[in-house]
Amino acid sequence: MARDNNHPWINNIGKSILTQPFFELTDFIKWNEEIGKFYEKVNDTDDERSFVLLLAIIMEFHIDIIIKAFFPGYKEILKRKELTLSLKIDLLKSLKIVPQSIFKMADCIRKIRNEFAHQFEIEKVEDLKIHKKNLITELDRLCAKYVNHLVYSKHDTSNYREKYKDIATFVNYALREYEPAVQLIRKELDSDYFLQQIIKKYKIKIY
Repeated sequence: MARDNNHPWINNIGKSILTQPFFELTDFIKWNEEIGKFYEKVNDTDDERSFVLLLAIIMEFHIDIIIKAFFPGYKEILKRKELTLSLKIDLLKSLKIVPQSIFKMADCIRKIRNEFAHQFEIEKVEDLKIHKKNLITELDRLCAKYVNHLVYSKHDTSNYREKYKDIATFVNYALREYEPAVQLIRKELDSDYFLQQIIKKYKIKIY
């Protein structure tokens, strides 16, 4: 049972296997070694296009980590060019391992990233008010829903660069913190004990 149904990545809506991370297992030293330098670039860049794309790249990195943790053969699938970020999000979402709220945020980040990747005239997140108002509306909605958990935009709700960073960071932290729990699920699935418990419970005959 989740302890906070309005937390960005802790809830039981959608009936996922996990409703919250195993916080005590999160290795933030490893996280900082892998991602710290990229967040430094995020914080240092004045170019908003680079800012948006880099945060989305970090998000995709974490999505890959979770899928790899559950699918031992995922590295081979990654070689396929048609495996887009959209497909990766849908794949992880379909497994229903982690809360569905994470994917609403991930999709918002993906869509905003796509606009910056393909629309030259969009230079700032705020420019989406003119070119893609629905994305600004979604970003506003997510920030309003999780207003008590905002870090970067809590003192300036009109700063859409920081709102984007809040939502992207929610996803990145969530997936990083769920990683150990997903690894444990995979470990149990691979164990002989897990299979024997199924055989015993359902009285299955083995020949």
